[in-house]
Formats: sequence, C-alpha cells, structure tokens
Amino acid sequence: MQKLLAVFKWLDPVARFSLLTATAAQVVMDVSRNSLTVGILFCCVIILILLDVGRMIIPAVQHHPIVLDITRIISMGLCLLLYANRESTFIQIYYFFLMGEIFHSQQGKRLKALISVHFTGFISVWFCLHLGRGQKSPEQYAKSFLVLCAVYSLILFIFAVIHYFKREQERLRVLNTDLIEYSFEEREYLLANERSEISQELHDSLGHSLMATLMNVRYLKAVQDKDEAERRKQITEIEELLKECVANLRGSVYSLKELDENICLKDEINRIAQKFGELELTHIHVDYDDRVEAAPNYIKTVLFKTIREGITNSMRHGNANSVQLSIRFVEKHIEMIMKDNGLGCSNIHKSYGLNGIEDRVKKVGGEVWFTSQKNKGFTIKTLLPGGNAN
Repeated sequence: MQKLLAVFKWLDPVARFSLLTATAAQVVMDVSRNSLTVGILFCCVIILILLDVGRMIIPAVQHHPIVLDITRIISMGLCLLLYANRESTFIQIYYFFLMGEIFHSQQGKRLKALISVHFTGFISVWFCLHLGRGQKSPEQYAKSFLVLCAVYSLILFIFAVIHYFKREQERLRVLNTDLIEYSFEEREYLLANERSEISQELHDSLGHSLMATLMNVRYLKAVQDKDEAERRKQITEIEELLKECVANLRGSVYSLKELDENICLKDEINRIAQKFGELELTHIHVDYDDRVEAAPNYIKTVLFKTIREGITNSMRHGNANSVQLSIRFVEKHIEMIMKDNGLGCSNIHKSYGLNGIEDRVKKVGGEVWFTSQKNKGFTIKTLLPGGNAN
C-alpha cells in the first residue's frame, strides 16, 4: 500500500495535466462549434490548469482551507460546463481526480459537503444530457442511472480506502516520530539520573562527614582546658574525617568527569540510524570523520542535539525517507551537513526547533545555515570550532 500511495502521489499531477491538455486539444479541433464557443471552452480549460497549479504551489492557497474549497468548487463547475458542452472522456476522468483531491485534504462534515456537491453536479449534468435526448425508455434510463451510481460508488469507495490508508500511514509516522524523540531523550535522562545519584551520594557522605567534624570541633573547644591526650585524640579524629571528605569529593568529581567523557558521538549517531532503520522510517547514510571524537564534549553535545532535531524535523515536517549526514574536518573546524529528500519549502519559517539549533551553535562560537527548495528537501549546515581535535 505504501508503494501504491507513492506511485499515486507522483502520477496524480502528471495525469491531471495530461487530461486537461487532451481536453484542450479536443476543444480546439472541434470544427462543429463556432469560434466563440470554442474560445470560451478553451479558456475554461486554461483556468482549470491555473487553478490546479495554484493549489499545488501557492502557499496562500495551500494554507487556507476555505480558499482551497472555493477553487475546487470553481474547478468542478468548469468541468461540468465542459462536460455539458462536450462529452469528453478526458474531462470526466479529470472530474474524478478532483474527488481524490477533496479526500486528500478534507475530513468530517466539510468532506461530506464537497462530495455531495461533486455527486449532485455530475448527476445533474448527466440527466440534462440524457433525458433531453429522449432516445431511451424510462426503464433504460433507470438502468443506466443505477449503473452510473454503482460506478460512482465504486470510485468513491476506492478513493476512500486509499486515503484511509494514507491517513493511517501519516498517523503511524507521527507516532513513530514521537517514539524516536522519546528514545533520543533516553540518553540525556540516564545521564541526568546518574548525576542525580552522584549528587545524592555526595550530599549524604560529605554532609555526614562534615557534620561529624563540626561536632568534634565543638567538643574540642569544650575540652581545650582539660586533658592534653583527649585534645590530641579529637584532633586526630577531625583529621581523619577531613581526609574522608576530601576522598569522597574527589570520587564524586571523578565520577562526573568520567560520565561526561563517555560521550562517543559516532556510537550515538549509529544508534539513531539503527533505530530509524529498524522501524523502517527513514534511511540515514553517515559519513563520519573519526577525528571528531577528540573534539570537546560540549561541541559533540551540540552536534548530537542538532542531528537529533534535524532528523526529527525531516520526518515530522518533510516526510523524508532518506537523510545524508556528513561530519568532517574543514581546516580547524568541524563541518556538519545534513540533507534530506523531503518535501522542502520555498520559504523557511524558523520554528522552535530551528531556533534552538541556531542558539546552541552560536553559543559555542559556531555558524549554522538552513537551505531548502520546494520538493527538493531541507539542508542544515553547521561549522563548529574543532578545538585541538585535528
């Protein structure tokens, strides 16, 4: 079904343009009509093409459901006008492509209303064309009408099934994206949890030792004018407690340092690629320079968060199924380029995620660029300080 949807997505605009082109050719070659009628019908076809193009590429039309509905109703009206004046098979097929477009972007009451308009218009023109001729008996007209309704219902059912699976696929893709986002946060959660445990251990051990030291100091002050041996004993205990505090502090600092130094960017990227591959969401192709591992941890953390956000955006907004990721050294800098094959956009509106990437990169003295074109994917390029890694 997924492959069928991909083929349908590619075939739909090509087929519609071909059908309108064939209809225009039929209109122009129709010598049985006067030039004025031919001119009007030809203009109708041109307007249909312009409305099609507008719905596909003009953001002001795409982002306003009411405007989309108006253009579809106008397109249906023009199709019916062409059908009423010339019973072209091409324009009839195109009329049903409009049904598919309605299913693509509408749900609920609005979908039912537009389908009702679609059905009513088609049946009305059919009645006007066939009943006006009076060449068949009522029984024959009734039989033809039932056949027409059956064919229409079958086409309606096919479109409903296709777009049901398409919406389910989209819903599953969003759920899987949320799952991947959750797994991305798993590492940070584990690190935060380990830091919390170390902090708690530091609080318990160091706090207890310092409190015992304080009690010994108070006791020492109380016996300072008494036995010399007792004072020496207390000083020795204080010394041992302070040594214990220093040892605990060093151990905790070492644990935190070791925790931070365990960042292996290559392993983290491979883990991300593996999870996406297992879920068959998208393929991530990685070109990684091993020298990057010698970069400071804060640089690798910025790279990891940028990659995570970029992949999530590619899936959630671009519907990409392939991501090319390159991380390498350019002179004294680390260059990261991430390019997907998603929908892309003509105008980039920086979301919370993109602004977050920009802020993190600039805080460490780096630069970032976002580039995209409609239907040509989205690219993120960063240039970060490499430290002494190279």
